[in-house]
Amino acid sequence: IKGDTICTFAPDKSSLVYDSGCSFNDEIWCFNNLPEMKVMFTFSDTLYNYNKSRKVLESEFCLKTNPDDRYIICPLPGKYVISSVSGKEIVVDTKQEKAYYFKLVNDYYGGLTMSASYFSQGWFRALYEPLELIEEITNRLKNRDLNNDDRIVLNKLLASLDVNGNNVMFLGKIRK
Repeated sequence: IKGDTICTFAPDKSSLVYDSGCSFNDEIWCFNNLPEMKVMFTFSDTLYNYNKSRKVLESEFCLKTNPDDRYIICPLPGKYVISSVSGKEIVVDTKQEKAYYFKLVNDYYGGLTMSASYFSQGWFRALYEPLELIEEITNRLKNRDLNNDDRIVLNKLLASLDVNGNNVMFLGKIRK
């Protein structure tokens, strides 16, 4: 990369990045859901805000939970959506200052449960390899409480999948 370095950042001493001896040379996550630039680093417990006027990263939100688990924090207007490697999904309501465990369900495609960590630029997206989606659908079809309409939708989707085919992406616009 050619050009000048504008500024550099050191890890905040309270973050897992600092405690584990890591640096900021890992993946950077920026979901662009808000006007301000919010970033986090792979497996860090802290979400940062880039203060453009001061040219510094400021800690905005820190998740203090199980140190053996790892998280991805996705900022949305008035909320933080947190997905853990262990499969837990958490939403933090910043106005009420409360946190809840939740499951994201695609009610358009038969109630498939999806990971909530992929909100970007006002859109939700979920990407599946065909075999992974086949397994998800097959498991969902085993549910005895599944209504007939959802069963029809899932069977139609299942019939359209090829194990050796392209990945399948679900997209949805986030409501404001």
